[in-house]
Amino acid sequence: MSKTLLITGGTGLVGRHLAKAALNRGYSVVVLTRRLPFGKWKTSPEHKQLSYCGWTYLRMPEQAVLKADAAVHLAGANIFTRRWTSRRKKLILESRVQPSLALASILRKQGKKLSAYVSASAVGYYGTLTSEEVFGESQPPGRDFTGQTGFQWERAADEVAALGVRTVKLRTGIVLASDGGALAKMLPIFRLGLGAPLGTGRQYFPWIHVEDLVNMYLMALESEELEGAYNAAVQSDTTSKSFSASLAKVLGKPYFMPTIPGFVLRSILGERSKLLLEGSRVSDEKIRAAGFVFRWRELELALTDLLKR
Repeated sequence: MSKTLLITGGTGLVGRHLAKAALNRGYSVVVLTRRLPFGKWKTSPEHKQLSYCGWTYLRMPEQAVLKADAAVHLAGANIFTRRWTSRRKKLILESRVQPSLALASILRKQGKKLSAYVSASAVGYYGTLTSEEVFGESQPPGRDFTGQTGFQWERAADEVAALGVRTVKLRTGIVLASDGGALAKMLPIFRLGLGAPLGTGRQYFPWIHVEDLVNMYLMALESEELEGAYNAAVQSDTTSKSFSASLAKVLGKPYFMPTIPGFVLRSILGERSKLLLEGSRVSDEKIRAAGFVFRWRELELALTDLLKR
């Protein structure tokens, strides 16, 4: 009998890739989606082992939880697409924190135990800054909005861990994929030969190929040795400037545009501009010591692979 994997945020970039990989691995997959009314079910016409159930960030349907053997929490309001008003910040935080709390409540109430719970987190946990430090998992959270969001996101996942569920938190960098995310937004500009680094260009760019990230999630689900927080990004010296140069090279396009000044981005994006203008390196030592092998550690090889897809 196949195991059932519950995924929040399963229609997003990482969720789509993870759901597909889990199905190929023999899981049955239940995706919680806000595109359906709360508690309403729908089976995928393409795959009988894939089903969808309606939910909200604040409420999780008990029936979906009771069907699950393990769960992955990927949901969260987009942190970049809208201006950071106080209302938007509240939604960004609640959409990451409340699902873990709702899951813990149902597990506690029903006396149910999962084999594993894997929650997304972000390298923003360390704060939005540019530093020569290479951040490891034992270091404290940043004091800014992204750092405190990451801290509360992970603390909510710990409520599931407190019930005796093996819980893993993956602090994810910039996910590179051909069908969404940051790379897909960059490609039209770079294909015109107009790509340029942002701000000083010296801010670090902690990245991970979507295939490696999906494999890390599967490892976290299945390896009983994994528990706690792990950085999910390649440890490298890639900066905004070197990433832009590599992308232009792989595309065979010129790379001559001057950097886009930070003040321009700050005037357009406000506080969100920090996500583009700052960035630090993170250590991947802990996840590699646990046995994970990155398939894609060289940026140009990763980009070449993605652009073939």
